[in-house]
Amino acid sequence: MRTLAGQGVQHKQQDVEREIVTVLETICADDTYLRPTIIVFKGRNLLKNVAPNGYMDSELALKWLEDFDQQTKGKNDLRRVLILDGHASHTSLGFLNRAEELGIHVVSYPPHTIHALQGLDVVVFASLKRHWQAVRDAREQETGLPVRKEDFILLYSAARTATLTTQLIIEAFRKTGAYPVNRGAVSTEQMVPSTETAHFTPFPAYLASPVKA
Repeated sequence: MRTLAGQGVQHKQQDVEREIVTVLETICADDTYLRPTIIVFKGRNLLKNVAPNGYMDSELALKWLEDFDQQTKGKNDLRRVLILDGHASHTSLGFLNRAEELGIHVVSYPPHTIHALQGLDVVVFASLKRHWQAVRDAREQETGLPVRKEDFILLYSAARTATLTTQLIIEAFRKTGAYPVNRGAVSTEQMVPSTETAHFTPFPAYLASPVKA
């Protein structure tokens, strides 16, 4: 079983009271997805999973790893392969040591390759964004108010259920060549480093005098 985990879904309310909410989504190569037990809200001592800035940290990553183990260890007797981005919370010594103890082999994407290699970013999140906007807009039209933190989990659950179909998960792995393994799925052009461009201006700049003769 191979698993992709992503942290790219950010909910922003439509008024000045915006807050970041991080949802750690996981899809599996057996065409299933896991329960998103880590939803990180900004704050302190407000909810079960909170962080001062609303992002993942090393403590929450370890908590998620334990839940990942519980949700996947009964699928088969094979060693599990967990494919993650290179966020610091995923590469801490504590995280890697615990993964080894649980029989989970952690693989990180090379830097600057998520856009081409991570199935969640390449396929899933665009569809999830559309479904989220639809349920959010429907709620705001119904109530006349922006979505509140208390509403987020219910609305997000509706959006992710509509998004995470078997077909979409299969396409996420297929398009990125993760499973079935296909080295030709990602083109050379997709992996070319961005080209730096610059415009050179003489310094000091030669400006026309505003004084007329």
